[in-house]
Amino acid sequence: MSTTTKLEHLWIGRNLDALDRRQIENCEHIWSVLLQSEEIFVQLDVSRAGRVGTMTGFNEQETKVYLGANVYEGPGFSANARLSAMACLAHELAHAQRHVHGRGRSKTLPEIFLDEAETSIEASFMRVLSRRDRRDLVEDAGDYLTIWMRHEDNTK
Repeated sequence: MSTTTKLEHLWIGRNLDALDRRQIENCEHIWSVLLQSEEIFVQLDVSRAGRVGTMTGFNEQETKVYLGANVYEGPGFSANARLSAMACLAHELAHAQRHVHGRGRSKTLPEIFLDEAETSIEASFMRVLSRRDRRDLVEDAGDYLTIWMRHEDNTK
């Protein structure tokens, strides 16, 4: 399995169905709770959320988070597939915080795996998260670290 395929494999199992208005409004509420908790402002762009297969993610150039269909957990078995909408959005907000404070890593392989792991760990410290969300984020970080270590082992 290629390294890119391994990264995509972690995302398999998340929701792909277009979000309805109620789900989008729920995510907007979650986002406002996270922003208040973290005392930072980053725009949540919901323009893509009503489309099938869209991805939730932080855009560094625009300094905003795009809400996508995959904000909700799906039928997969990985920690990433289990992340709640709150945990997923906390992860993306942590990406924004890391970017603003200059703590992001290169988005090239294999550093992207460390960036994702560190981001999930940072997100796990957000005060508004449940114990389950914290554990899932820490496990998600562990999955990314495992992939990074395997990549490093294969390049020796």
